[in-house]
Amino acid sequence: MISSRLIADLQVIIPLYNEQTVLPFFFKALESQVDLSLDIVFSDAGSTDRSSQLITDYQQQSKHSVFYVDCERGRARQMNRAVSNSSAAVLLFLHADSLWQDSQFLSRALQFYARQAAQHDSCCCVGHFPLQFTHTSCAWIYRYLSAKSSLNRRGTIYGDQGMMIQRSDWLQLGGFDESLPILEDVEFADRVWNQGDWLLLPGVLHTSSRRYETEGMWRRQFRNALLLLVYGSGQFDLLNPVMAGYVECGGDSADDCPLTSSPSILCCFSQKPARLSLVQYFRFWYGFGLTVSHCFWLVPYVLSWCLGADETSARRVVNGYDRWLSVPLCSTAVRLILSLGCWSLFCLIYLCRPACWSWHFLRATTSEHKRRT
Repeated sequence: MISSRLIADLQVIIPLYNEQTVLPFFFKALESQVDLSLDIVFSDAGSTDRSSQLITDYQQQSKHSVFYVDCERGRARQMNRAVSNSSAAVLLFLHADSLWQDSQFLSRALQFYARQAAQHDSCCCVGHFPLQFTHTSCAWIYRYLSAKSSLNRRGTIYGDQGMMIQRSDWLQLGGFDESLPILEDVEFADRVWNQGDWLLLPGVLHTSSRRYETEGMWRRQFRNALLLLVYGSGQFDLLNPVMAGYVECGGDSADDCPLTSSPSILCCFSQKPARLSLVQYFRFWYGFGLTVSHCFWLVPYVLSWCLGADETSARRVVNGYDRWLSVPLCSTAVRLILSLGCWSLFCLIYLCRPACWSWHFLRATTSEHKRRT
């Protein structure tokens, strides 16, 4: 463990893998901060580019205390290991492509968070920032994603929004789940919702849209939706090959990993249910429908944006949904109908899939097996 000479106001934790292109901009954003002291911990999952050298150089130049942790791959593991490198009372988990423009961005957020957390003595309180994407195309889609990040609802909070939490609350929650190579932020957000409250912090966190633009907006959205639906079904082990490939490719930085493509997820997803018992199979699809019912508010919200609504109008649509439709959609009958609809849609998609999908998944799985052995 490396300890600071003085206890910092805030510990900033950044898991990374091959981030040499964004690190210089992130360093500049950190150095611009005033009115607080920072312990900055970079947890590197074995980068093969110049990331580690850039961080070493930054350590010599920074006005803050900067630490470097070399860790095994897995974002949850990286963040958990980094926490022990400081004694700061408040933690902030960020991604390396996060940016901001205000020199008091972190100090104001910390002051706001401290005031709000003091009013939550009986439960934990975790803060996150609204997002603004840097983009070059499909402007309305990125406005939609940015607006969704400020709703402070279940299903809208992810790791790229930053997570500010008191160390004592983080320890009480048990940190991030290291058994999940992906979606550890979703699982953590759910635990916070179950035991405490999420708080929208002041300021706007800028983040890169590089992954959407590299993979394709709709392809990435479809892939993410598949992963979230399977996770919500309670049978996340169906995607063990996908998760293993995701870690082998370097986690969230590996958008070209063949095992994380939508065809591979669908093919992998189709094989395990066939070996489940009838009861397990029913529970799986009922869990699928349950997740859809919880997230169904996104349908009118997305449609409102597609029809040209602004952020205020889209919020009114969500409020109307909460008032008139949220309760009926929570009924068992509706969830069974949604489960049957999801099962029927999946069967239709899988039966009509291109023949190359199965070959794509087989080739990707064989490649990953050879690389490990």
